[in-house]
Amino acid sequence: MKIKIQTPNGKITKATLDAVKELLSLDAQIAELSAKSSGLKEKLKEGIESANLGSIKGEDFNITYKNATTTAGIDTKTLKAEAPEIFKKYMKTGSRKSSISVKGVKAS
Repeated sequence: MKIKIQTPNGKITKATLDAVKELLSLDAQIAELSAKSSGLKEKLKEGIESANLGSIKGEDFNITYKNATTTAGIDTKTLKAEAPEIFKKYMKTGSRKSSISVKGVKAS
């Protein structure tokens, strides 16, 4: 990996340059692992949904799945612009994405 350095005084230590290279390498690995993790979570979600389960517990892991939901909240911009006394009139709805949590269980 070749890095072009532009600094005000043109000086940079080898340790700093090594740290930059290592950080860039780690960032690339994190991005790759994050993509793999997301794909595996999607497969787990599909499996749990098709089996109609909410959670799975194993000896060394717990998996919890939560369905997507719809929520209601206050549109604060409109509320501030209009009358606070009639805030219920400005209720708006939104949705929450489904989520899945996979956690290892520490041995006792």
